[in-house]
Amino acid sequence: MTVQGIRWRAAVVITLGLLPLVFLAGVGAYHLWERGWSFTAWVPMAACFLTAYALAWFWSRQRIPGDTLGLEPPPDYWTDRDQTAWALVTEHAQAAAKLTPDQITDFDRYAHDAKELALKIARVYHPESDEPFGHLTIPEILTCSELVTQDMAVLVEKYLPMSHVLRVDDWMQARNLLEQASIWYPRLRAAYWVGSALFAPFRTAIQAAVTHGGMSPLFAQVQRNVMQWLLTVYVHKLGRYLIELNSGRLRVGTQRYRELLAQHRIPTTLPDGSADAEAPDLAMPNAESPPTTTETATPVATLTVAVIGPVKAGKSSLINALLGEQQAATDVVPLTAQVTQYQLHQPGLPALTFLDTAGFGNDGPRDADLETALRAAQEADILILATPARSAARVQDVAFLQKLRERFTALPHQKLPPIVVSLTQMDKLTPAVEWNPPYDWETGTRTKEQSIREAVAAAREQFGSMVAAIVPVCAAVGKEQGVREDLLGTLAGLLGEGRGVALLRTLHVEATANRTRRAFSQFVNLGKEAWQALVFGNASVDAQFRP
Repeated sequence: MTVQGIRWRAAVVITLGLLPLVFLAGVGAYHLWERGWSFTAWVPMAACFLTAYALAWFWSRQRIPGDTLGLEPPPDYWTDRDQTAWALVTEHAQAAAKLTPDQITDFDRYAHDAKELALKIARVYHPESDEPFGHLTIPEILTCSELVTQDMAVLVEKYLPMSHVLRVDDWMQARNLLEQASIWYPRLRAAYWVGSALFAPFRTAIQAAVTHGGMSPLFAQVQRNVMQWLLTVYVHKLGRYLIELNSGRLRVGTQRYRELLAQHRIPTTLPDGSADAEAPDLAMPNAESPPTTTETATPVATLTVAVIGPVKAGKSSLINALLGEQQAATDVVPLTAQVTQYQLHQPGLPALTFLDTAGFGNDGPRDADLETALRAAQEADILILATPARSAARVQDVAFLQKLRERFTALPHQKLPPIVVSLTQMDKLTPAVEWNPPYDWETGTRTKEQSIREAVAAAREQFGSMVAAIVPVCAAVGKEQGVREDLLGTLAGLLGEGRGVALLRTLHVEATANRTRRAFSQFVNLGKEAWQALVFGNASVDAQFRP
């Protein structure tokens, strides 16, 4: 059976089902009019209509969460440059929401707005370029278009009734019918008011006032809101993927991009059993897994924590306390000459890889120390700055972090990992001979607790907004305090931001990997096709049309 036959049968069934209701409504209205009960029955019906109108008016002006209507906040892994571009998207969407219905239904405007928004975002990433789109490749542009199309298709399928059945011809016919109805409906309604006024002028006046003064504007406002919502969602989706496009993160392709994004959004259970985040699986259904290659970056489910800081700050001892066993070499003299990796598998947390880095000297960070810490930071998702709690000025520590920030500013495709300051050796604070944990350093009144609180306040003033948290600890063997219960808990609270840093790094690594090999493979494939077309072309054509 054809689709047209199915639609014809459906129309017959719906018509037959509605005819009894229409008949009963007509008979009931005639009966009420004949008995003189029309006005009496109309009072409660009018009350229902007015109540419905009041509720619709009130609810239509309430702010609905954006994610309920397909609007999503900017991703947490975006860089400062991405956030700047997103501000332009938000501004563009607000301007689009003020358009009239006629402007919204002008499909040429969508193409114009897309080009205008694309140009604005491209200039954020290449402000000095004469050709802002010159850095893009065709596969990246196609990936951006595919992502926007897929997301909009999901929204249309979900929120637009009969969108999977109605054809373009059907929509055109419906639009023509609506245009004709807009012409004839006011005339028929006016004739109805005139005829009705002859029999019941008072009731007709009230009905006309309610219709003209309330329901018609309300329905028009609802229609306008739906159209503005659709346009706003379109601008947000387009802007989001244009930012991903200009940042270079779409070079991995649609399938791999969605796969990595889904891994990034996987909720992680914290040590206390609570969920770290609730996020949907953004992977497209029935997507085949891409082939695994040795160049694929570390999955974002595994997080890396780099421990940096001055010499003899207790970095190795801190790692040992986090691991719960003596794996990192420790002594009163610096032993870590290069970056060393250690694994921690904690129930409720992803696998954590700790990087033990060489400390910088007392005279401040040298170039070699800075390069070592920078490489570790570029491979890390979270940073721990270990610094002795008894340090006073911490000029070297602050200078070190400032140089790290400058380096990451020069790498706009990456994001500086969140930094946790670990105030080590808190057992040596005044009184140094006292050690009777646990200590309530936030509200306690003992001398040691006050000393710890003052040390944290001083560090917070020195580092300011450069760090995410400050945790006092003691990592000495037999004196462990605040490491696994406080520091590890702080790291768990930063898992979401850490996963964002890992996602950016993974996308960059995979997008820039194997460029030469891929180009060579493309030339080989093109050569094969050209050779087959040259040698077997005529034979293939003859074979296709041979009876």
